[in-house]
Amino acid sequence: MMGELGRHRGVWRTLGLSVAWLLLAAAAGLALLYAVPELQLVHRLATLAAVFIPFGVLLWGAAVLLFLAAGRGWGKLLALVAVAGLVLAVLWARPYWPAGIGEDGPTGPDAGGGGGVIGTVMTFNARCDSAWADELEESIVARQPDLVVVQGASTRLRESVDTGLAEAHPHWAFVYEMWGLPSCGTVVLSRLPLGEVPPRSFEQPVVGVDLGFGPVTLVPVDVPGPHDGLRPWREAIDGVGAAVDGARPDVPVLVAGDFNAVREHGPLRRLLGRFGLESAAEQAGAGWVPTYPADTWYPPVLAIDHVLVGPGLEAVGVETVRIGGYAHLALVVEVRAR
Repeated sequence: MMGELGRHRGVWRTLGLSVAWLLLAAAAGLALLYAVPELQLVHRLATLAAVFIPFGVLLWGAAVLLFLAAGRGWGKLLALVAVAGLVLAVLWARPYWPAGIGEDGPTGPDAGGGGGVIGTVMTFNARCDSAWADELEESIVARQPDLVVVQGASTRLRESVDTGLAEAHPHWAFVYEMWGLPSCGTVVLSRLPLGEVPPRSFEQPVVGVDLGFGPVTLVPVDVPGPHDGLRPWREAIDGVGAAVDGARPDVPVLVAGDFNAVREHGPLRRLLGRFGLESAAEQAGAGWVPTYPADTWYPPVLAIDHVLVGPGLEAVGVETVRIGGYAHLALVVEVRAR
């Protein structure tokens, strides 16, 4: 009996160690993609795998527990390797920490600095689906944002929203169409008059807006997914940077939309690093704000919709809103002048 019990324990130890090694290898692969972002562009699968970099914390943590539980003697020391990786992953995940964890204070409408009028921006990707147009209209009416950026707005959705929101948001523009879908694209709705909108094209447009505290250059974003091709995905994000770089230097920049990228992706990291842009979720102390997929049995796990604020602006509040059965959550951000 004792011998049989020992054999069972041996099997479980072997299984535990095998799983621990697999977790360690997967976590190390994600860490390599983060440390050397150029590797993300080697192949489409590497780019898609990079969306899971934030979950490396879970992989490292599980590996630590399994090495400690299944390892014997010197084998337990393998847990130290996993601990080192876990510490590194936690530090890399710092932007996802809610305010108050390891950093000074949350920002908020009453936090120090900036002050003044607060404007509200809502961004949402309808993915060319108008099935829940009424719910979208109700959400906008309920929150009364000053500015709404809707990607994937079909002709039917635009007509419905324009009719229902004509009084509250009388100013709107169909900014640009999706590739190959002229009946679907990005629309901007505003309480206050919009500035000149460049002719629609595949180049990144910008829109002049007023959020109540002065002029702002809005860069509405709808980036194609990397699964549709790495080059269009990378060039679209680079185009956002070019638009920010070419904006008037005396007017703050606000970037809002679906990037189809998490902040660990190389192109988005370059965008944040080169042009003084900051994630509204991070700046407002909201922590991790996943928005996709919202039409599954499990909660959203990917933060691919972003609002980025440039110098002169400060995000003071962030929330997500579920609208009908759409695949994306809407992102609502409160901003003010610094």
